[in-house]
Amino acid sequence: MAAPGAASLVGAAAESPLLTDRPLQRAIWSLAGPALVEQSLITLVSLVSLMMVGRLGPRAIDAVGLTSQPVFFTQSIFVALDVGTTALVARAIGAGDPRTANEAAKQTFVLNISMGILVSLLCAALARPVLIFMGAGPDTLAMAIPYFRTVGAALAFNTLALSLTAILRGAGDTRTPMRINIVANIVLIVVGFPLIYGLGGLPRFGVLGAGYATVAAYVTACGLALQAVFSGRCPVRVSFRDGYRFRADLVRRIVRVGLPAAGEQAVMRGGVMLFLRVVAGLGTVTFAAHQIALNIWSLSYTPGTAFSIAATTLVGQNMGAGRPDMAERAGQVTNRMAAVLAIATGIFFVLGRRWIFGLYSGDPQVAAEGGIAMIVLGLIQPLQSIQFAYAGGLRGAGDTRFPLLSTFIGVWPFRLGLGYLFVDAFGMGLFGAWLAIAADQTCRSLLILWRWRTGRWKLTAV
Repeated sequence: MAAPGAASLVGAAAESPLLTDRPLQRAIWSLAGPALVEQSLITLVSLVSLMMVGRLGPRAIDAVGLTSQPVFFTQSIFVALDVGTTALVARAIGAGDPRTANEAAKQTFVLNISMGILVSLLCAALARPVLIFMGAGPDTLAMAIPYFRTVGAALAFNTLALSLTAILRGAGDTRTPMRINIVANIVLIVVGFPLIYGLGGLPRFGVLGAGYATVAAYVTACGLALQAVFSGRCPVRVSFRDGYRFRADLVRRIVRVGLPAAGEQAVMRGGVMLFLRVVAGLGTVTFAAHQIALNIWSLSYTPGTAFSIAATTLVGQNMGAGRPDMAERAGQVTNRMAAVLAIATGIFFVLGRRWIFGLYSGDPQVAAEGGIAMIVLGLIQPLQSIQFAYAGGLRGAGDTRFPLLSTFIGVWPFRLGLGYLFVDAFGMGLFGAWLAIAADQTCRSLLILWRWRTGRWKLTAV
């Protein structure tokens, strides 16, 4: 079933232009609530996973950290399909056209499988040169290469699962993706802990055990997502009973909206990979502290991502229903709700920084280095919430080019450019690196806010 508040909001908006914010807030919570639970568990499991690996030492943290960014960069290729299809599905559902939504999902499904297999093979084959490019030393390479090859070989399962759950969210169903990711992340922990440490008579695989657990989670999520979209019980259904015919018209619409979003991810991940090389030059201990801080940062993505999903769906559906006024209000109220949680998260990061780092590593130098990053991280939370909520709204409207522009400006001139300046030229260490991150976040948030307030996104065609 779709989230109960999503479709009813569009109908109520069509009848009552004076709809108060209270039912709008309920609709947002009906979408953001399940997504918040889902993202919270994903983040919690990610934190626990790095804690388990962290007990193996700083080099183990480096091995996983250096692998993560190339994997994220690879996944950005599929964002064009995911974002484009989500926007198209949301518009179609809002316009009362489920047939187009189902057909768009089918086109994405076939394209994703073809691309996913190719990307998995490339990741497995190019693990060594990619990790060397990332700055991995000989000791780190010994652990990182098997981990990268294992995770990379299974990326096809992960990208397909991400694509299918993005389609469901576009239709207003955030509960099914929540259930899928809850099960997948439980599998990650249940399989990972004994394989990493060799419990219950199993061999001690160390970092590679974390890779095996990740593959198990990918396969589980993919299987559950396939079951959801083929069962017919969800608002969007994939079926091949009538055969398959390539629909160039739908694919062009998907790519037109999604390609800038893919470019945004590629620009961001490319800049972040180069930025990691700068930080890696500060030494193993400092890089381990940076990697832990990045992992903790993902905790703040939890409310931001949940409200971004709600904004994308509600803005897209209201635009499809011909109500740009309601789409604008949905974005504004979503941003206010996200800001409250962002401020609370920032306070928690600053006040609890020593305790949080203690969960990852008993090394006092790692904790001291990371505490500095945590203060900067806490202070940028309110700005980050603006970026998540309004960028989600822009994507729902199909305006994906401006987020690409803002990401390029924020990541390359600010994060990467200032990162080189602060770390290499001024010798400011990890503090300088995180100042550059703060500059990036500030720049992107202000640009996204400006774009939203111009209202030009209302004219975007999907």
